[in-house]
Amino acid sequence: MEIKSGQVDQKTKISKENFPYKRYQDTEIWKLVEKIISDLATNNDLKEITDRRYIVGYLCQCLDDGGVLKI
Repeated sequence: MEIKSGQVDQKTKISKENFPYKRYQDTEIWKLVEKIISDLATNNDLKEITDRRYIVGYLCQCLDDGGVLKI
């Protein structure tokens, strides 16, 4: 994938402007979901094979789509 403008995350090759969950970053729900995942990973209850930002973002989006969030 070729990105013509914006910064590119070398690990995922996706521009930061095109990050699909950008609207959830810097929100309280993002921080909470991030902490929950971190706790699970620290306790070896969860093994992450996907970049954490995408896991957190996807969960935030699911909560938003389900009408749980007030963003």
